[in-house]
Amino acid sequence: MLVKPVPATESKVAICVSKRSGNAVQRNRLKRIVRASAAGFYPQIKPGYFLALIPDASFHSLSPEARLQSVQNLLTRAALLEKQ
Repeated sequence: MLVKPVPATESKVAICVSKRSGNAVQRNRLKRIVRASAAGFYPQIKPGYFLALIPDASFHSLSPEARLQSVQNLLTRAALLEKQ
């Protein structure tokens, strides 16, 4: 994950998948999986950041719970989740 602070009132999230992840259909499916896994955390992300999520090809083979846990751990380690 790449993180860059930006002077904005909201955060933006991009999902980048390399061609090593497969053909276009497989890459788009992986992007949809990552987007769905991260969508629940969008309201909790601190404002003023640009995030680029870069999953590896094995992300799609994880269970849905493991995907959520993976995204949550990533955002927590980067200190981007607001306290609840």
